[in-house]
Amino acid sequence: MTGEEPGEVKNEIALDGNCSPLIGLITSCRTMKIAKPCENCYITGVMPDLVFAGTDTGVNMDTGGMLHHVVNVNFSRWDVTCPPGFGDVINQLGLLQGGNEWFFAAGNERTLNTLYTTGNNGYYVKAGDKWGLIYDLMNMTEQPITVEFKYTFSWVPNATRVDPVWLDIDQCGDSERSVPAGYSDSHWTTTVPRSGTLVAVGGHAHDRSISVSLQNVTKNRYSCTSVAGYAPDSTYLPAGPGLWRRHGHHGRLRPLAMTDP
Repeated sequence: MTGEEPGEVKNEIALDGNCSPLIGLITSCRTMKIAKPCENCYITGVMPDLVFAGTDTGVNMDTGGMLHHVVNVNFSRWDVTCPPGFGDVINQLGLLQGGNEWFFAAGNERTLNTLYTTGNNGYYVKAGDKWGLIYDLMNMTEQPITVEFKYTFSWVPNATRVDPVWLDIDQCGDSERSVPAGYSDSHWTTTVPRSGTLVAVGGHAHDRSISVSLQNVTKNRYSCTSVAGYAPDSTYLPAGPGLWRRHGHHGRLRPLAMTDP
C-alpha cells in the first residue's frame, strides 16, 4: 500500500510450469502448483477462499486484504467464446498455452458455486488437464502479507458432462469497461456454439450495479436476471431506472453451463 492506494497484484497469471517470456508481454506470470481434486472425474461444486499462508484463516477487508477476483482456467481446452488467436488477452493466452477455457470465477464474496449440482451434472476433469489461475489481489495495509488460494471441491466419478460458456463485460480482455456517470446499460452478445440445455447461470457486478441478465435474443426471453442487493441507506445504491433489494450484498459473470443435447 502506498498512500491511499492499495497494493495490488493485477490480473497476474499462475501456471503449473514455466512461464513463457511471451506471456510477460501480456501480463505478469508466476509459477505455482495448481492442484486438481481428481482426474477422470466430474466436479459438482466449488467453494473458493483466500487465506493467510499456512493457515485456514480467511483474508478479507477486516484483516487488510481483498480477493478482487480469481478465474480458474483449463489450459488443456479451448474456450468457446474466446478461442486461441491474435485477438485480445484471453485469445493470446490460449494461443501461447494451447488452451484457455474459463470454467470458474470468484470475487471477494466467495460464493459457493453450485452451477454444476443441478441434477446429475458436472465439469469433466480429464487426466493430464493443466489448470491455472488469473487473479487480482489487494493489500490495504502498509505491511506485506503472504496469502494462498484455498478451494474446496465436491466431485463424483460419473455424471452428465457440462461445458462452460463465458460471457463478460469485456469478453476476451481484462473484464473491465469504463462507464459514464448516471444510468447506463451495457450488453455483450454471442451465438451459443451448439444446441443444449441451460443448466445454470451466475453473475457478478460491482457497486451501484442494478442487475445482470442473460437474454435469449432469438426468443426475446430472459433466462436469468440477477438483481443486486444493498444495505439500507447504502451509499452505493445505483442511479437510474430499475428495481433493487435494499438488503444483502451484490453478488463477474460466472460461466453458464450447458449439457450435451
